[in-house]
Amino acid sequence: MIAGFQGVRKSVLAVGAIAWGCAVARQNRDYVECFCVAVLSVAMFISVIFWFLFPNISLSGGSSADMYTSLFEGHRRLTGFFAGPFHVALGALVLLTWAMVRSARWPCASFVVGAIGIVAGYLSLVRTFYPALALVCVVFLLVSPTLIHAARRLAVFGAALSVGLLLSVLFDTTGRLWWVVGSLAGASEDSRFLNRIPGYWRSIELFEQSPVVGWGPGSAGDTLGAIFSSSSEHVTAHNIVLKICVEAGLAGLAAWVFLLVAILVSLRGSGARMALALCLLVALFGLGLTGSAIEALPISFFLFLIVGLSCETTSGDRSEPRIWLSSTRRAHGGA
Repeated sequence: MIAGFQGVRKSVLAVGAIAWGCAVARQNRDYVECFCVAVLSVAMFISVIFWFLFPNISLSGGSSADMYTSLFEGHRRLTGFFAGPFHVALGALVLLTWAMVRSARWPCASFVVGAIGIVAGYLSLVRTFYPALALVCVVFLLVSPTLIHAARRLAVFGAALSVGLLLSVLFDTTGRLWWVVGSLAGASEDSRFLNRIPGYWRSIELFEQSPVVGWGPGSAGDTLGAIFSSSSEHVTAHNIVLKICVEAGLAGLAAWVFLLVAILVSLRGSGARMALALCLLVALFGLGLTGSAIEALPISFFLFLIVGLSCETTSGDRSEPRIWLSSTRRAHGGA
């Protein structure tokens, strides 16, 4: 029972945040969104400060990261208030995504939130943070309301990348950024990646053995192997899709697809909120390629709550700009 409860907590609880977000009154959604971002920003900021000033003090009494996970190439990873560096990386992506999308409306707050996200993501030393961030930037370009906006955003991305590279040369004396990013090219020879391959194959085997309903909540949950009995099947999937397939089978996978389609339909043409929700989902999927990102509570809870806030639950005002592709088609008579 304990294993099942832990599995539900890790796998299902965050999804309830979508319903909570949808239930928030339209006039209160900005306040709830800003509250989520503020709480996450403060937690990240304090975590970073303690990482620099008090490195021997642990802020998280429930950290599930072992020594191997807490270090990368001998360098300490940022965990702070969170269970592990993967949680920090996802939180940093949430902050950076919000800063990008909301920069036009709240420029000062976006600058501060984005700066915290950059530092936290860098200190997490999670390699998939950078490909996931690149995917978020690509999606943010694609949902630009006009081609001019897309060009401006591309110019800003180029300038930000240039500044980031310059700062890394000036201040990253240990070269840890280049170790992290450079290791992506050698993934085929990297022990951290190779050690996950048996988990991938075992996940596929368990899915084949119970393809319809899977093995139940928590059977592919990270750090839950110890609480499963010897007669119960458990695997650390290291992939969000494999996790769903192992725990819930085709039925669960179909339910997730239905949920995502419903979200995408409700986001149609809703401007900045649409961009924010899409980019957050892409960030979750990007990190989920090598980890069960949905389990990264409370970060995943905040992420899904903001996605729920972005959903149109009524046929209200859709006065915000649509994506440029749709605008272009209307301008040419739907061709």
